[in-house]
Amino acid sequence: MNALLDRFNPLEPLSRGYAIVMKDGKAVRDAAALAPGDAIRARFERGSAAARVESVQSDE
Repeated sequence: MNALLDRFNPLEPLSRGYAIVMKDGKAVRDAAALAPGDAIRARFERGSAAARVESVQSDE
């Protein structure tokens, strides 16, 4: 049961080296939602870091 719950835990990927990028308290899912100068926060498995966007590239 715990393994199943861990699979659906949105923070579990952090233990594999991923980070969650947040802007205004919400997760950023698309780089197009950001603009140069935006303040963001990256949440890691242990701790977080504040940053400012320098540039944005699209995959398109």
